[in-house]
Amino acid sequence: MRRMSLVGQLIAAVALAPAACVDDPAELEPIALQPATPADLVGPWRATPYLVDPALWAAIEQACRRDIELPPGSRAAIIDLRGAEVATVRMTGQGAGSCNALQVSRTGEVTGAGGGWGGAAAEQLAPLGDTQIGSIDRGSIGGGDLRVQGWSVSGRVGSAIRSVVVVPPGVSGVLATLRDGWFAAWWPGQPAADDRGLQLPPPFVVQGFDAAGLLVAELRG
Repeated sequence: MRRMSLVGQLIAAVALAPAACVDDPAELEPIALQPATPADLVGPWRATPYLVDPALWAAIEQACRRDIELPPGSRAAIIDLRGAEVATVRMTGQGAGSCNALQVSRTGEVTGAGGGWGGAAAEQLAPLGDTQIGSIDRGSIGGGDLRVQGWSVSGRVGSAIRSVVVVPPGVSGVLATLRDGWFAAWWPGQPAADDRGLQLPPPFVVQGFDAAGLLVAELRG
C-alpha cells in the first residue's frame, strides 16, 4: 500500500477548473461535491462529479428504466453526472442494466442517447472483500444529439474503499462518483477502431483508496 500526496492541491485545482483533469490523484480527502446547476448540466465535462438532487435522480432513473425496459422494481444504484449533457446509470434490484449515456438538458429533461444493456431477472450481488474492486462494466459515450464521445466505467467496491480514481489514457485521473459501494465515471475521448471497424475500448486503471488516503486496491481494465 502507498499513501498518495498533494491531495489538497488536487481537489482545489479540480474544483476551480471544471474542465480540468486530475493532475496527480493524491491523498484523496473527502470533498464537498456540489449539486449540478442547470448551467452545469450542459457545461463542459469535468474530472470531478456533481451531486444529483432527488428530483433529477428520479427523472434519470425513470428514463433509464424506460430506455432499457426494466421492471418497476429496478432502481439506480449509481448515477454519474459531470457535465456535457451526459448522465450514466447503473441499475440494479429487480432488474439490472446500464444506460451508457442519457442526455440531460438544461431544464432537466432526460432522453435516451447511447446504448446499454438490461435484464429482467433480479440481480444477486456477490459479497466483496473490504478492499476489493469487483467486476467492471464498460460503456461508450455518444449517440442521440450528444456533442461528445467517450467512455464510461462502473462497478462495486468494498466497504473500506472511500475514494475511487479512474486513470484512462491521455487523462491524468478522474474522480469517480461513489455511492453505497458502487462507483462510476466517464471521460471524453475519440473511439479507436481495429482493422474491421470495431471500436476498441481503451485501457484504464481503477484505484481504490481508504479513509486515510492509502491506495488499497488497483484493477486494470
